[in-house]
Amino acid sequence: MTSEQQPNIKVYIIHGYGAGPQSHWFQWLKQQFEAQGIIVYVPALPDSEHPVKEQWDECLKQTIGVPDEYTYFVAHSLGCIALLDYFRQLEPRPQIGGMILVSGFSTPISGYSLINPFVGNAFHPEHFIAMTAQRVVIAAKDDPIVPFAQTEQLAHDLEARFITVEHGGHFLDSEGFTELPLVHEQLTAMINP
Repeated sequence: MTSEQQPNIKVYIIHGYGAGPQSHWFQWLKQQFEAQGIIVYVPALPDSEHPVKEQWDECLKQTIGVPDEYTYFVAHSLGCIALLDYFRQLEPRPQIGGMILVSGFSTPISGYSLINPFVGNAFHPEHFIAMTAQRVVIAAKDDPIVPFAQTEQLAHDLEARFITVEHGGHFLDSEGFTELPLVHEQLTAMINP
């Protein structure tokens, strides 16, 4: 399926803690897909330096609404569990096109207690597994923020394809990541199987 045949394809890029729509590789990825005629949203989640789960939930609700099988998601770091928890609240849970979670986690991160409310709800991977067959989790073995093992556990729980990178850190612009071709390749493969 190409974007010309299916004009309803949408991509949402969900940023994490301390970030925003202009951070890291988000705008680069947005431009890659917009060049193919795909609609891309990078919502600005409120006060990302002091994230409040309820405010992020409301922003995702207002921005995404109810996704469908032509909707794809890329999330980074705290954006991963924020997105999954948003999905958890949707009843009935919709079918989506696919999701790519980069440097994600579903358990508390040492030293970041302010994000604990995001991981406080019971995590039921079967909910998300049922939403799409296209699930990819990406992690770097040298991530200094989210321990590699926690992202690996997230991939295992979601029965997702787990892609590891030897040297990627947390995939931040401060680490040199203003582009992330790996995510572009994976998402392109999901949209055009």
